[in-house]
Amino acid sequence: MQENPSGFCTNSSGMVISLDIGGSSIKSGIVGAAHVLLGKPLITAIDSSRDADTLLNCFAAVIRMHLARMKPEELRGICLAFPGPFDYERGICYIKDQAKYAQLYGIAIGDRLNALLALRNTALKFTGDAKAAILGEARYGAGNEFNRIIGITLGTGLGSAFIENGKVITTAEGIPENGWLYAVPFKGRIADETFSSRGISAALSEAGIADEELSCVTARARDGNTAIHNVFTAFGHELGTFLRPFVKSFRADAVLVMGGIARAIDLFGEPLASILPVPVIRSHLSVAAPLLGAADSIFQPGN
Repeated sequence: MQENPSGFCTNSSGMVISLDIGGSSIKSGIVGAAHVLLGKPLITAIDSSRDADTLLNCFAAVIRMHLARMKPEELRGICLAFPGPFDYERGICYIKDQAKYAQLYGIAIGDRLNALLALRNTALKFTGDAKAAILGEARYGAGNEFNRIIGITLGTGLGSAFIENGKVITTAEGIPENGWLYAVPFKGRIADETFSSRGISAALSEAGIADEELSCVTARARDGNTAIHNVFTAFGHELGTFLRPFVKSFRADAVLVMGGIARAIDLFGEPLASILPVPVIRSHLSVAAPLLGAADSIFQPGN
């Protein structure tokens, strides 16, 4: 039995095919029982507005590429980290009114993939994309030195997970329902409206700054644009103000910040950290984090 740095043990064996389903690409890889990626992750472009059959065939094609790299007896299971709304237990997608995967609404993706791949006696599981990323980083990356972590992903929306000793906690004092921070009210609207790409865009627009790609906006801030820099400073202060009560009630040791907006943490990290009584850490594992976290749905079911 092997003990990892997070303090939980495993005697699992075999390999897991792990997919992180994003709006424009699928990151995937094979995770070994030692909780490491076997080879480089694969990044496959996808048009998430396509019809259901096209999307499902794309998922299946990615899985087949990894199946071709192993012996059938080596496969322990397959896990897909998927954005919500989603019934992760039954594998049914409930995404609608979004610019991604709307054509999969109401479809039992697990059943369809089983049929396409002719899987027999193979575990096929689903987990939340934010949960997988935060769990992977908390267990095997930047968070493995901390016992109690609040993890957030900042991107098209606000994802979150509360981690205690390497396990996701969804019901405890000081934790919102399911550990989901996105729906918590903040200054008259839900937090998701502020701490997301559209929240950043709205704040930039209010400051009279033209709508541009985040990379362009942040480059201008680093080049000395004071107005943009002020927007990110305010973003950091507000994020810290929002998170501080949860840090205290959960007795967190650290706050883990991930997601696309985290690439601009040099612009908002200092004001964020000035509000919080614990360290602010960011991802070290990058693409590997959600793949490792998703694989643990097979290696460590129930954790």
